[in-house]
Amino acid sequence: MPGHREAQYAFVHEQFRQTLLGELSLPRRQRLHLRVADEIEGHATRSGASATVAIANHLELAGAVAPTDQTAGALADAPR
Repeated sequence: MPGHREAQYAFVHEQFRQTLLGELSLPRRQRLHLRVADEIEGHATRSGASATVAIANHLELAGAVAPTDQTAGALADAPR
């Protein structure tokens, strides 16, 4: 996406995103979710309830590759 220092991607249609996700193995998809959670957590500019929910969601989707205490903490912190 133009205007960003780092490469960012946006899908023009949900079908493209689903197709790409379908090509990834479960372990790779889980590692990617863990990386996304860590990136969101590491950026102080995105804070508040939406970041907390996004982190918890990605950690939950990361499954067994995410540290249990990190996932439990994120889920406990997420607003209900």
